[in-house]
Amino acid sequence: MRQKKEFVLNAHYIRICKCCASCTHKEITRERLTRWCLQNGEKVKPTHVCRKWQMSDMMQKAGLSGGVVRDMKTKEVLIN
Repeated sequence: MRQKKEFVLNAHYIRICKCCASCTHKEITRERLTRWCLQNGEKVKPTHVCRKWQMSDMMQKAGLSGGVVRDMKTKEVLIN
């Protein structure tokens, strides 16, 4: 059975999916399909989410850089 994805907003109003991949407690292993959770000491999938999930520093900073969105063909700035 598939879990329903849950999203939260960071301080810059960017939607962040709650999962191991966006958690501060993850430790990436050499395997691409699993990660090591520093909170519960288990190998988990990147899509796993537990009750101790906390947003990582990188996810908290998403949207801070002030970048722009450009049209791929014309390179015209669409969103500033």
